[in-house]
Amino acid sequence: MVDFHQVFNDSYARLNGDLSFFFDVFYQKFAARSEDIARAFESVDMARQKAMLESSFIYLTSFSATGKADDDFLKLALMHRSMKRISPPMFDQWLAALLETVAQLDPQFDGDVAMAWRVVTAPGLALMKHYELDAQERNL
Repeated sequence: MVDFHQVFNDSYARLNGDLSFFFDVFYQKFAARSEDIARAFESVDMARQKAMLESSFIYLTSFSATGKADDDFLKLALMHRSMKRISPPMFDQWLAALLETVAQLDPQFDGDVAMAWRVVTAPGLALMKHYELDAQERNL
């Protein structure tokens, strides 16, 4: 039996030594995935963005473990919805860039680690996509 939450926690702990570098690599990979994504981050304060990403990891892991979206996580989802530059397919690209980054930086990366990151982030990404799709359907 594989405890994917534990595999994720172990992988995250290995990466946690230098999260600033992790997020730098992640955003380079994410921006390289498409011109639309690169444009979405052109005028963004990346220090602030990296701090928000660190917080979002806390929301994603907590939501995965409990199934409860706290007010801050819901605000994050609504904030992304209000930003017209974010589209649901970008969340798939976000995950792909995240997995590439983990593969590059976690010395123990393997199939179980990749699956663990997918398992832990999937519920939160589904919530984020739901808010974004809902907004598009309503033309918000």
